[in-house]
Amino acid sequence: MSEISDAWAKADSMFDRHLERPSNNPHPPASGSIRLGSSGCCCTPRVRCGSSAKAQPLRAYTRPMSSPVDIPAFVRDDLAALQIDVPEQELQQLGVFLDRLLDANTRMNLTAIRERDTAWRRLIIDSLTLLPGLVDVAEGAAVLDVGTGGGLPGVPLAISRPDLKVTLLDATGKKVQFLDEVIRELGLSNCRAFKGRAETLAHNSLHRAAYDVVICRAMGHLSVVLECCLPFVKVGGRVLAMKGPRLEEEMQEAGDALALLGGGEVTVFDAYPRSFANDLVIASIEKDRPTPREYPRLPGVPKKEPL
Repeated sequence: MSEISDAWAKADSMFDRHLERPSNNPHPPASGSIRLGSSGCCCTPRVRCGSSAKAQPLRAYTRPMSSPVDIPAFVRDDLAALQIDVPEQELQQLGVFLDRLLDANTRMNLTAIRERDTAWRRLIIDSLTLLPGLVDVAEGAAVLDVGTGGGLPGVPLAISRPDLKVTLLDATGKKVQFLDEVIRELGLSNCRAFKGRAETLAHNSLHRAAYDVVICRAMGHLSVVLECCLPFVKVGGRVLAMKGPRLEEEMQEAGDALALLGGGEVTVFDAYPRSFANDLVIASIEKDRPTPREYPRLPGVPKKEPL
């Protein structure tokens, strides 16, 4: 436990030094677009949260990349249609990350997607659709990606929101080793990776109720998401879960779990307009009271015996 504590304190010190750097953003947001920190949102919520807090100015990432990465034209077109403005330098970082991910995927199981254009759409752009849910999240906020796998959606968000402290959590050591290498190569001083099970680390005082936002992708049923993610969230924070078309059905099934675990209002956003023919939705789950100490249950139990 002392080794974990020392590593955590060292990482926090690194984050704090990173966030003290002066802003140097050469890419102001275009009018009417979402540039990390604008007050707009490209998604129309089915249910509104009611938050009106303004986001803080961003810190630009200035580390030069070794050589340009080919960015497919549709990437810029899709992001423009979503009103998400990503500067060229960040697109280059995203391209490097994706290339490293697909290369590593030939040696370990990081994603079922192997074709590069599909990976841009299903992995990178899908991850960036979480940005509207982070618009009102202040500079320096702590974000946890539970079950990050190959770094999704956490790494794209760490690249696009360098003012946030992003922690990547996965139970597989080889995946965490890959993430450590990517973080070093990209120079992401606002990002760190840890090995562990959510059901275990959520009982660690360094992690429990320590994050402003918890994000997840492909975690399974909403009741599993709630039990494995809400304990990490501070009261007043939120979970942002990337879900499919069964979400509304899962919300009805997980109503008891939401109340039991300290969840509050749930807001559902369509990640894409209808023209994209993509049924990805984002569930924003507020936390309005502490999660009882006995949750989450032992590893594997939330999935086998959902609340």
